[in-house]
Amino acid sequence: MATNNPKYRLRFFFDYGAGGCLWGDNDKVFEDFGVGPLDLAIKEKIAIPSDDAMKEIGFIDKMHSTYLNKDYPVDPSYWTKADCDFFNSRVDKLIIQLRKELGDQFEINDKQERYSQDPDLKRYLDNPKNFKRSV
Repeated sequence: MATNNPKYRLRFFFDYGAGGCLWGDNDKVFEDFGVGPLDLAIKEKIAIPSDDAMKEIGFIDKMHSTYLNKDYPVDPSYWTKADCDFFNSRVDKLIIQLRKELGDQFEINDKQERYSQDPDLKRYLDNPKNFKRSV
């Protein structure tokens, strides 16, 4: 829950292999916590997010790193609807938890894309070597 004038503004999203989900979005954040994913820097300075939240961040970050197709990233992700729903649900719960734990001094802007199964996944899986995206 943010007040009308939070001290810190953060963006919330996972970036491949970055190791966190909280990114600075105003000068005060950069001055007090630095740059890059700030999850650990914030925890070290003010003892939050909780250990449970940090574990969840690590879990989701690791899962997120499997979203892109490892063989050719522009081909469909291997994630099914169930995988996407699971990821999206965990993200939704985490951002609620982080907003509660970080409190009114922090505004967290949700910038995390929610995923859905690629409509070309079945066609890709049927013949990955000859797959071409529909135009």
